[in-house]
Amino acid sequence: MAKLKLAEEREINILAFGNSLTEGYTDWGMTLHPYAIELRKTLSAEYPNRNVTVDVNGQSGDFVISSFGGNFFTRLQSSYEKLAEKGKSYDLVIALGGTNDLAMASYDEKGPEKIFAALKLCYDYILQGGSSLLVLTVPERSLDTEKDGKFKHMISSRLRLNELLKEYVTSQASASPSKVFMMDLAAMVPFPVVAKDDDNFTWDYQLWSPDGLHMSTLGYNFVGGELGSLIQQLLSEEKPEEE
Repeated sequence: MAKLKLAEEREINILAFGNSLTEGYTDWGMTLHPYAIELRKTLSAEYPNRNVTVDVNGQSGDFVISSFGGNFFTRLQSSYEKLAEKGKSYDLVIALGGTNDLAMASYDEKGPEKIFAALKLCYDYILQGGSSLLVLTVPERSLDTEKDGKFKHMISSRLRLNELLKEYVTSQASASPSKVFMMDLAAMVPFPVVAKDDDNFTWDYQLWSPDGLHMSTLGYNFVGGELGSLIQQLLSEEKPEEE
């Protein structure tokens, strides 16, 4: 039986929601190449008889916590309202957020808990709207590979936030049927540890941008492909036959 339920037999409606890593920010902002491009391509190839839509609502620099000036939650509401005008709803929302908040709350001991609380408001809204939820963990940044003690708290804050995300998804697993899933993006795409004086290192063939925070086009494509494979597993029913 499929774990991911679709509202319509021949449609797959997905929302990719988050910040710059969802928007596909790369090349120092000169290029936007969201993972949604490869995700849609992957699913369309697997399900040629279904209309696959992957909307992107990613805003670089946005915060999950509203008191930081973020409009994360209101953007989420806006996406739902726009689709509702067409008489449709999202089957699945892929949510990634918190990177910018971690930087803002880098010395707040309760920062991870505050970020998670703000994310959970979004999760609740998604589930109440009838959609399934795919949570992504927050990936590493270049500073996560540094041994300098001054980054210790920032590193531990990201790890703590990801622990909270995993605990949340685990807590939802007992629901019948469960509508909350996870892809551990942080484990899937660790930031490369590279010597700063390595002249032979070529960023073009890596998953990450040299800015130390965002991914390369190759990286976003990789993530989109992996998401596509996971969603195929969640849609583990027979493909609709040709009429």
